[in-house]
Amino acid sequence: MSQVITEMILKGSRDCLIVYKETGFITSLMQRTIVTVVDHLELKDVTNIDSINFFS
Repeated sequence: MSQVITEMILKGSRDCLIVYKETGFITSLMQRTIVTVVDHLELKDVTNIDSINFFS
């Protein structure tokens, strides 16, 4: 997760949805903090992000 956060910061993202398996992590990249965790059923309702990253 730390590598993904670093990669997204280098790309200029500020607030990112990171999807791992069936879980979404809404992150504040500048603070390197996970703000909210959502399951796959709630992913359609995520707002106020500027990027998304899928990893396994």
